Amino acid sequence: MWQEGKLTPNHLAGYSKEYYQLVKNVPHLVENTLLNNNNEKYDNLIVK
Repeated sequence: MWQEGKLTPNHLAGYSKEYYQLVKNVPHLVENTLLNNNNEKYDNLIVK
């Protein structure tokens, strides 16, 4: 459906709500990944 251009406004609204939740959590996911990594070269990427 997506590649065929057959998504309805309702499909797009649902997708955008799900995508928003993912994007909103990316900084938290990256921070947790860095905090749980024992490699010192990534320490400068963490805002403390």
